Amino acid sequence: MTWQLSRQIFEVSYKKAVLFWDKCGGVANTLCNKFIDFEVEGGTPEAVKLVGNKKAAVLTFGIDRININCDFEAASTTYFLEVCAFALPILVKAIELKKFTRVGHRIFHDLRTDSSEKAKALIHQIAAASNLGANLFQESSDDRLKGKALEELQLRFTDQKVGYMFSLQSTVKKFEISTPGAEAVNQKLPPPEFAVSFDADIYTIQPMPVDVLLVEELIKSNLKLIETRVLPCFKTN
Repeated sequence: MTWQLSRQIFEVSYKKAVLFWDKCGGVANTLCNKFIDFEVEGGTPEAVKLVGNKKAAVLTFGIDRININCDFEAASTTYFLEVCAFALPILVKAIELKKFTRVGHRIFHDLRTDSSEKAKALIHQIAAASNLGANLFQESSDDRLKGKALEELQLRFTDQKVGYMFSLQSTVKKFEISTPGAEAVNQKLPPPEFAVSFDADIYTIQPMPVDVLLVEELIKSNLKLIETRVLPCFKTN
């Protein structure tokens, strides 16, 4: 099985920082000057959203959180690291943050299949191989439960410092234009893409001083953990 990195999201949350209202325009300008692909898509009293035209990156910063979201079909891990390493210190300094209430890093991998049915079957096989509930109702005498296939899986592990949430589900990506008269164009678009999607969410339990966060090192460490330690546990046999 070959898992492909498809998306990463890095988000920090904090108590409401009212300096956001004074600093958001200048910070947005600094970020757009650094990453010429970014444009301001919009803003509200709660947040400003910057969107990359070519590299499918989205940066949202606001009164209580900073979120950086990157699609790796159109970008690279290096680009994601560069945006995070530059943007977070700029934003933290501008709004004078001292502490994060939560630091979260989500990492998505896809395992491509030919259909939704095959994706769901793979999830059942993975759960059965790792004894994760696939056969929980196999011997049930109740027909409402017996024979049901496990199609989605979610696991959560925590200690006093860090939480890990892992989920497996079937996904489909459709290429479709919904405007009137688009039928002819839709016929020429690529066919749907089916996959088993693995979503790993690694997050802090306790508040974290901002000067403790080494964002590049944390992202690299989390990605290595998922790809070398966690994903190999999700096998079909």
